[in-house]
Amino acid sequence: MTLLKYLRACAICHNYLPPCDWLCSFCWKCVEREYLYSEDCYRLEKQIPYLRLIDWHEDNHLLIQYLIQSLKGGGPEFIFKRFALEMFSRILPLGLWDKNTFPLFLPVPPKNPKDKEHAFSLAKALNFYFAGELTQVLQRKISSSFQKIKNKRERAKINIIKTRADFSSSKPIILVDDVLTTGSTAKACWRALNQPKNFFVFSLVWKKPKQGNRKLNFL
Repeated sequence: MTLLKYLRACAICHNYLPPCDWLCSFCWKCVEREYLYSEDCYRLEKQIPYLRLIDWHEDNHLLIQYLIQSLKGGGPEFIFKRFALEMFSRILPLGLWDKNTFPLFLPVPPKNPKDKEHAFSLAKALNFYFAGELTQVLQRKISSSFQKIKNKRERAKINIIKTRADFSSSKPIILVDDVLTTGSTAKACWRALNQPKNFFVFSLVWKKPKQGNRKLNFL
């Protein structure tokens, strides 16, 4: 299995140039150039602090699109640990909570309960480095339409519920998702948890509005 992990085509450029650690070395360098500095990872919007590793914008649109698509369905564990380590090294110096406090990680509930969600894989990897606690107490009500084709007003109607009515925590509560767009899902989760003050949102990527369809000029 270890050998097969490296004998594959790159998940972004699809070139077969082993060894390939999910991405080829060239594509890894392209992705790593998009990592934010520690002081740029944090932003506060409408009472909720958001932290992310990468900004998804017009200049890197296809690069990040291919990366996220490659992680759909879960992706390999070592890839999420690699991203989680990068996030950990940037977030820890911000001192968002006391160093002796161990956070609680909550993955965003999947659209389909049967799916292996990448949000859970990322939350699990982050929990490994922060030595916190991983739990699932949120559930998404089934919708007849897909989230990605909804407009901003429809996204605001996302219905998230708690599966444990007595759930509460004095620890920092970290909601984890792979991509943050309008923030509507995060806010729905925050409301479902009764709007805790010690609430943070971690995402691998923040997708800025008005994406362009540029050519993949880094290949």
